[in-house]
Amino acid sequence: MSAARFNSICFTGSTEKGRLVAASAGRNLVPCVLELGGKSPVVIDETANLEYAAKQVVRAKFLNAG
Repeated sequence: MSAARFNSICFTGSTEKGRLVAASAGRNLVPCVLELGGKSPVVIDETANLEYAAKQVVRAKFLNAG
């Protein structure tokens, strides 16, 4: 990727590969958009009510299944 010229990069995939894409884009000053972790990414921090958050994540996943 570093040998080619791109106006921008859009990547959907794993965090591991996303880091490689971001590093290469940074070296070449190419703007990039990364969607990591699949089609329903969620961030839950230590202040969350874990039981409630888990129920909401499962509910949203099933709601978007169709």
